[in-house]
Amino acid sequence: MAVGTLTVGAVARRTGLSVRTLHHYHAIGLLTPSARTDAGYRLYSVRDLMRLEQVVLLRSLGLSLDDIAESLARGGQTLLRTIEHHAHQLQRRIEREKALCRRLERAALNLRRRERPTVDEILDTIVEVGMTEKYFTPEQQDWVKRRAEEVGAERIKQVEQVEWPTLIAEVRAEMDKGTPPDAPRAKALAARWTALVEEFTKGNLEIARAVAMVYKNEPSMRQKAGIDGAMMEYINRAMGKV
Repeated sequence: MAVGTLTVGAVARRTGLSVRTLHHYHAIGLLTPSARTDAGYRLYSVRDLMRLEQVVLLRSLGLSLDDIAESLARGGQTLLRTIEHHAHQLQRRIEREKALCRRLERAALNLRRRERPTVDEILDTIVEVGMTEKYFTPEQQDWVKRRAEEVGAERIKQVEQVEWPTLIAEVRAEMDKGTPPDAPRAKALAARWTALVEEFTKGNLEIARAVAMVYKNEPSMRQKAGIDGAMMEYINRAMGKV
């Protein structure tokens, strides 16, 4: 046996892969052992094992054997980009799982302490998990998270607790007074509304549409914010969208 080589049986034992799998990789040309013993047994070199490592990593990401073969055939930067792309996707998924884990830990802590979370805490958790996954793609969820970090917690708190409630109350007051949507006062309120939306969405129309769909389709969100269908129609008319 050549120095630094392993038989198919040895590779199977060391990696946990089956001999059948290694034979299959050989049969389809995905991983061909570099040498054979005098008795005809396959021998895997260090280079072969490096290729096997790449196959296993790409397979773990859900790539088909055909896609793996194509990536390996191109090699170099193509393979590097494939691995880096999936590593980035995996990292983002890990961050989402960590956030869910933190929510579960808080819930478990409350149960251990026999403490009841507030109604708002319960609803916020349900909304955060359900609404986010329902209306935002994983990529959009990542974008929202990054944007929140850019804006900062203090500014978000100011907008959520002061500026939005104040604006919504002013819009409601104009509606109650019968102010037409095309009146200057209504248009000024609509401009402030647009500015607050754009401050966070930063002109990302996909995010803005996703947020709009949440408030359009979820009564609980409208109720929490003090917005109803009539107000949405009023603001849209003031913006000239209707």
